[in-house]
Amino acid sequence: MATGSTPPVPALRTNEPEPSLAPASARVPGSGYLICDFCECKLTKTGEAYEISEKARNFRDDKEKHGKAVTKLEEEISNLRAQLAAKDAEIATLKGSPTSERKRGVIIR
Repeated sequence: MATGSTPPVPALRTNEPEPSLAPASARVPGSGYLICDFCECKLTKTGEAYEISEKARNFRDDKEKHGKAVTKLEEEISNLRAQLAAKDAEIATLKGSPTSERKRGVIIR
């Protein structure tokens, strides 16, 4: 053994199974393009989008629709919170008014 060299380190052994790899994109025979397993878009050999699939367009459009719906619902929540605060203030005012104090002890038969 030469001085200054280290022996090779053996591979770490565990009881865990081998990690699964992401599925490889399928090659379209004769075209030179790949098909993405997730969105089914056609990709060039360098990974650039050649043709966007209908599935990918729908996903993109749904994301925009959901974003608009979330914004609309957040505005509605804000309006409802303002209404609730106004009603709470009105209730607090009515509880503290002198006419409500007099009415508490009155029994109507």
